Amino acid sequence: MMRLNASHPILPGNREEKEAKLKDFVRQDLARRRDSSAGGLPAYYSVIARAPDSPVARVLHALAADISAAGIEIRAIVFETEHSFEENIPALSLLDLADIDARVMIDARFAAAHEQLVLSSGLIWVGDCMRRDPTKRDAFEMYVDNDAKASRHADTSFNRLWAHARPAKSVRGAAGLARDAMYASHSQASPDGRPVNRR
Repeated sequence: MMRLNASHPILPGNREEKEAKLKDFVRQDLARRRDSSAGGLPAYYSVIARAPDSPVARVLHALAADISAAGIEIRAIVFETEHSFEENIPALSLLDLADIDARVMIDARFAAAHEQLVLSSGLIWVGDCMRRDPTKRDAFEMYVDNDAKASRHADTSFNRLWAHARPAKSVRGAAGLARDAMYASHSQASPDGRPVNRR
């Protein structure tokens, strides 16, 4: 069980190592909830991520079925609606999950905010700020367990950003049209006149 004090940050390895560690962290919370029958624990996870395919977002997407089965909703704030890594396009996005309430932060003044994931009271992950690539080996990250002060700070940070962010669906509408147009440009007609997708 990870019990790292908030004053002791650690430096992650590569993206796969970072995602594996985050998966274990989320599974730790799910197991804790099962053991305690979720008594007194929030019915949602809150996450602040740079993009829908940031490592923390990829982990929540990968564990979405387990999270949903536990009756947990995801509340997410992202700073970018498009994928950061070309190899993931057109992979499903965190923003496409059914059990999610998502908003997009379009105000650049909040770019100094850190990525974070709050799983339950006192169980928190904090990542680097939005200006930094979250996959860099020297990116900052910190795991916190059973720290009431850190929990209050994380909740306050999330709520402040949430109040300034916009619903993801309204922001993604224009981006979706642009993406569809891009895919259409990669199609050509077959001999019988039907489009052939060249993705």
